[in-house]
Amino acid sequence: MPYGLSRRSLLTAGILGSGSLAAGGAVARGTEPAGPEQAGELSFPSPELTPYVDRLPVLATFRGSGTLAMAPSRHRFHRDLGIAPTWSYGGQQYWGPTIEAHRDQPIALAFTNRLGRQLFAADVDPSLEGATEQDRSRPRVSVHLHGAVTPPGMDGHPEQVFLPGGAMTYRHPNRQEAAHLWYHDHAMGITRLNVVRAADWGLTRTRAGRNRLHRDA
Repeated sequence: MPYGLSRRSLLTAGILGSGSLAAGGAVARGTEPAGPEQAGELSFPSPELTPYVDRLPVLATFRGSGTLAMAPSRHRFHRDLGIAPTWSYGGQQYWGPTIEAHRDQPIALAFTNRLGRQLFAADVDPSLEGATEQDRSRPRVSVHLHGAVTPPGMDGHPEQVFLPGGAMTYRHPNRQEAAHLWYHDHAMGITRLNVVRAADWGLTRTRAGRNRLHRDA
């Protein structure tokens, strides 16, 4: 077998692993799952709403290079709910436009941070790595194109952030197969808060000279 692993060693490891899994299962079976009565102050139960009564939104399409602002907006998520404050890209009520690009055709996307006070300011946790008290009033952002083959300096890593009033241009070479990717905020310590307020959405990439991917795929 490769890398010096004998058949005997492989069988021995498998037997030991099976025993560990069995022991773990026994412990798990002795643990009672948390029930509704154990829910604490950090639980956020959803209201009872009739599903599938609202039309799905048709997102705008953004083609090629250009500028997208991250800014406050408002959106009604269900006919029986009020209008809620949100964040979005490119003037949408929620989320952002579907960006269409072609393989091997580079694009440059400039994102501007026009966000105001963090909508979940009370939930900013300065004990988390990267989070600070300033994030309650001046939320940092970093736009990451999830799944893309991107140069390190254009990756939107968690510490590559810019504050309200700032901007950053990301240059994507689009060197990969056609795919539906996801662009989203990636700021260290507050990604969970920024993304749930819709500082995220997807990117549809197309192959040059081939059929276009459907943006709802």
